[in-house]
Formats: sequence, C-alpha cells, structure tokens
Amino acid sequence: MRSHYTDAEIVELSATVGFCMGIGRIYTVLDIASECPVPH
Repeated sequence: MRSHYTDAEIVELSATVGFCMGIGRIYTVLDIASECPVPH
C-alpha cells in the first residue's frame, strides 16, 4: 500500500474502514437499518 498511499492516507483509510465495520455491527446488534439485509 505504501507505494500508492502516504502514511497519513493509510491511517485515514484504516480508521474509515474500522468505523464503518463498527457501525455495521452496532446496527446488527440493535436491529436497525434492516431494510437492506445482507444475504448469508
């Protein structure tokens, strides 16, 4: 990744991915936003 992104961009990308995964897990636990279910 370092050949394409700076260290700051890698940190920002990692934080964004982590935030989105966390929100998705919270939504799953609280059973909100289920109008677009993910097929298993």
